[in-house]
Amino acid sequence: MSRALQVVLLVAFGIGVYVWGNGVAGTKQDIRGAADRVVYGNPAGQVIETHSIGAAVGENGRVVVTGAELRWEASEVAQTKTQVYDGQGIVSGRVALLNQDVGHFISGATKEIYIIAGEIQCGIEEIGPQDPDDITCYRVWLLVGYADPVGPILQEETVHIKADTPTPWNISRDYSISVTGNRLWREESTAASGGRSGHPVYSKEVRHDDEWKGIVPFSWDASFGTLASSGTQAEYEFPPPDYTPEISPITDVGVYFSMHKGSDETQYGEVTVNWAGHPIDFSGGYKDFGSIYRIVGVDDALECWVPGTGGVGDANHTVSVTRPLIVDFSEFYIRDRLGNLVGDNAIRINGPFVATPRHAASLSTWSANPDGTGTPAAGDKCYPTPALLRAVGTFIEGPSRITGLDYADPDMQRELVTTNVMQFTLTPESLRIAT
Repeated sequence: MSRALQVVLLVAFGIGVYVWGNGVAGTKQDIRGAADRVVYGNPAGQVIETHSIGAAVGENGRVVVTGAELRWEASEVAQTKTQVYDGQGIVSGRVALLNQDVGHFISGATKEIYIIAGEIQCGIEEIGPQDPDDITCYRVWLLVGYADPVGPILQEETVHIKADTPTPWNISRDYSISVTGNRLWREESTAASGGRSGHPVYSKEVRHDDEWKGIVPFSWDASFGTLASSGTQAEYEFPPPDYTPEISPITDVGVYFSMHKGSDETQYGEVTVNWAGHPIDFSGGYKDFGSIYRIVGVDDALECWVPGTGGVGDANHTVSVTRPLIVDFSEFYIRDRLGNLVGDNAIRINGPFVATPRHAASLSTWSANPDGTGTPAAGDKCYPTPALLRAVGTFIEGPSRITGLDYADPDMQRELVTTNVMQFTLTPESLRIAT
């Protein structure tokens, strides 16, 4: 390795990656101004170490890990508030009752399907005939603060099914639910290593613990088809003092299915879930209700089917998704001081990665060994090049955040990224080959 390249490796490599949570806490420029990033090269000039606040902020918000600055401030401070907010705590998608005409006699196959996030519900249920010429009717509702002791905000519409209503009877509505009111608080601690008692000098000796805290009153903005509600909580004096409607920042999403009967090989419902605009991947997941019903995960959708057996029998089930880690790798790079890409298809990255069929390339083009050789099997640690890591685009946690589903293939439960504490190094073995 040339002396010039050694210097470049020490001070000029920049590693960039965006870490997201349930929403965007601001633009690139906003976050660069709100959070310090630290990047150091080791004395051998072969490894880049990053220290970030991704462990906490990755739960909710957006931060940037970049090699643009080589500075930090050593301090021992109590937990203090930052200027980072959860600007977009939002979930969205679609709730649909499908093919309700198939097998309908007195009542239909589906009792109700709804989604709940931040104490806000969006749902569709069968309520039976409301007019003399109705075959049946379906109620579509948007409910803000469903458990509010003062009184929730309810909007609803009725869909009438009559003799001339064309088939299939599909009732589908798009939903969007946003609750804002979180602020990030940070506590810094330091621990010098190597026998020193003074201030730490390495980034790994500094720890940031972050916690999101709610700031009342919360604000909401929700829609379900043509139904819509928005506003800010109001304080009331009825003991104990509190705020109404009773809502909360979105930390999880629940999808509730209530089935009654059905005909063979018919899909009766579907719900899709997107968190901060990114689809939750339910692929490989399922839930059987004996031989009568089955919920199947297909990409970002939960589909409700009656299999070949058909039959009658009530079944209720909830699938939940907690706030996922979302990481955008599309700007991960290694550059020299002139801005040129270095080893883009040769250098291997050591990070928190495990091969999984959820990301097919991790089982083929990613390597099993740090020198770039070998093909990993599912569950093996694996090493991408910068180009391969960028090709991942946006990673969003799936199975580790989902409850209420089973997996026939255990490997489908493996996540590509195994932790929300992000540290990346360049493997010395691949550096020798690349340079």
